[in-house]
Amino acid sequence: MTFNNDIILNGNIEDIIGLQPTSGRRRILASGYTIVIIDSTTIQIIINDGGSASQYEVQILDPESIQDASGNFPSNLRSQIMVDIANIYSTSSSEGPDHIVIYMGFLAAVCIVSFLFDIEMMKFLQLLYVHYFVGLILPPELGKVLTALRWSTLQYIPTLYSVPDPVLRENIPGPVYDTLGDFSFLRNGGFALTPLAAIVLVWMVLKVLSVPEINRFKSSRMWCKELL
Repeated sequence: MTFNNDIILNGNIEDIIGLQPTSGRRRILASGYTIVIIDSTTIQIIINDGGSASQYEVQILDPESIQDASGNFPSNLRSQIMVDIANIYSTSSSEGPDHIVIYMGFLAAVCIVSFLFDIEMMKFLQLLYVHYFVGLILPPELGKVLTALRWSTLQYIPTLYSVPDPVLRENIPGPVYDTLGDFSFLRNGGFALTPLAAIVLVWMVLKVLSVPEINRFKSSRMWCKELL
């Protein structure tokens, strides 16, 4: 679904755009398809497993929630699309992507708590993750695998502060909005402050315990100095 101008969405995309088979009278529930924002002019609709119709109608349910920079609304609210059902494949044919998510969570946790772990593997996975942001329309299965690699960036670590929810703007590409939200450093890099604060706290405790006037046990003082 491509627009002539850059658009600004005001609201939930699933409440703005709907999908309906031309042979049926009822609109498909939002759980029957997935809407992916590619960029400020392109929206991709992925029909989930179980869809058997070959003709669909894309409907703009709330045209006032879509406008360009000049405040203009869409003039065409309905569009017919054809689906070649002979080339339909399952997006859940493999449990690989789900297992990658679990594995990446474990790998990232090991990387952050162990100073003996070789982080070259994590760097390599982060390099693969960058390919999700290439300006191409990826197959759903490949896109799911690449987005699972975001766990290698340690973004699951809780932050020390809260940030407002991201807002889709015309200068934010769809893949960035889907995975990162926006280009805010506090949103995408602020999680690094949490382990930094923990390291500083541990360093201060070891520094205090290495002082003879505070810690009278020589063996523990020597152990703390070795760690420092």
